[in-house]
Amino acid sequence: MRINRKDNEVLRLMDKKLITGALALLIIQIALLAFDVNFDLAGHDSREKSHAKDIGVVTIKKQNVKKRSQGSVVWEDSERGSRLKSNDSILTLENSSAQIELSNDIKIDLQENTLIVLEPQKDQNTDSFRIRFSRGHVRSQTSNQKLELKSETWDIAAAPGSTISLKGLEGDRLEVEISSGSAQLKNSEHPNSIQQISTGSRLTLADSNIEKTEKISESLNLLMKPEMRVYTHSFPVQHFVHWEGSAQRLRIVHPDQKIQYISVNKNENSKVLTLHEGTHYLSLENENSVSKEITFRILEAPKIRYTSPLPRDRYLKGDRILFSWLPIENSIQYELELTNQATERDVLISKKTLIQSDVQVEGSIQMRVFGEDDLGFRIPPHYSQALFILQEALSPPQLHNPEIRSPASPVSSPPLPPLLPPPPDRPVKKEHRDNEVRLIPRSPGGLPLALLRLFFNFAHAAETTSQKHVTLSWYAVPGADFYNVEISSDPGFLQPEVTEKVDKEIFMWSNFSNKIYYW
Repeated sequence: MRINRKDNEVLRLMDKKLITGALALLIIQIALLAFDVNFDLAGHDSREKSHAKDIGVVTIKKQNVKKRSQGSVVWEDSERGSRLKSNDSILTLENSSAQIELSNDIKIDLQENTLIVLEPQKDQNTDSFRIRFSRGHVRSQTSNQKLELKSETWDIAAAPGSTISLKGLEGDRLEVEISSGSAQLKNSEHPNSIQQISTGSRLTLADSNIEKTEKISESLNLLMKPEMRVYTHSFPVQHFVHWEGSAQRLRIVHPDQKIQYISVNKNENSKVLTLHEGTHYLSLENENSVSKEITFRILEAPKIRYTSPLPRDRYLKGDRILFSWLPIENSIQYELELTNQATERDVLISKKTLIQSDVQVEGSIQMRVFGEDDLGFRIPPHYSQALFILQEALSPPQLHNPEIRSPASPVSSPPLPPLLPPPPDRPVKKEHRDNEVRLIPRSPGGLPLALLRLFFNFAHAAETTSQKHVTLSWYAVPGADFYNVEISSDPGFLQPEVTEKVDKEIFMWSNFSNKIYYW
């Protein structure tokens, strides 16, 4: 079929009109849809907000806890003290937890990866609250009001004065544990069939039936706190677990909701467990009963950064030294530990992130700061920092500016500059001053000075292929047997690129990169 130029133009015009018309209709539909959605959300929100009132508050928040109001698509960070309303959704992320307190002294603990919705009361005069459980693990404690925990297929109504936990298991199953008080259990497929659950019961629930009912016994007892925490910088961790009673197996519910059983020999009362990051739930079992469940959290320890003193600073014994560091998340108290090569140890305790004190140990010192959380578990540091406490201190070396030279090459090199004569005789310093005992010279205000800035941009290609050297030199220090040269691209000198011990007042350096260095 042959189409001439005029027909082509007609077809193009028709295509443009069709596309334009289709786009116009699409825009109109989007506008109408947006208007409808906004109108519905606005009306719904205004109705809800006009009647909504605070029904609770976030009392404890650990790491990442989110909150979303009804009608909102945005998850907001939830902080301690955040107010809660009906239809609010609360979400804890990995390695996070929270506690909320509802009206009439109802406390709800949320472990990691948990999602719940605070449903409104159908009747303002009702004597119960209702929480819709989606996933994770919640533990509730009621005082003088009922609490309903509702999943997709089950309703658990806890009586006043009850302590109850609800946990999701692999395969969309649920586990209910009644530590105190009682509860009523009802399945949505059998609303007229209500089962009473008494104190000391643990039930495993499938979609429509009760898979297992177990009795919690005091004769089986894990010798641990109800909640254990291990902070670490490497995974997995190994931990001893001790118990009393005749157990046949140890049950562990892992963070992925899978259940692991570990067989226990007769008369055995301890095991070494290898656990990965996350929240695990431990309990003992035998033919007749189970123990109370223990929450075991393996957490990545927050990293600490020391701000004072600087690495490898020198002080005279008896000086008051300012030790400071950045805050550690979840820590309410700190322990500053100072140890020397003779294993002498000095420990200082503070609730603040700084301590000013004289130090009793001397020599080459390793400084570490441990945190302590609200349950008394230690948060270890990920590194230690060296400093020196001396009986006597020498004068600080007076540094020269470095001279740059290249070895023999097609381009002639300037000769190595001679050493400058030493400054006038000065006695060894017997007293400590801030700018006299630091290897890093300081300004009058006490701030580190950038002493060496190397920007090597060579003009000749022949020179860039040859080995470059920089010569560092300084005045002799009376009484010094040797010098320690440190060169670092980090002004904090945490990991110097060069650490050399030399016995002369000169040092030649090569194999550097094009960047700023400090020495």
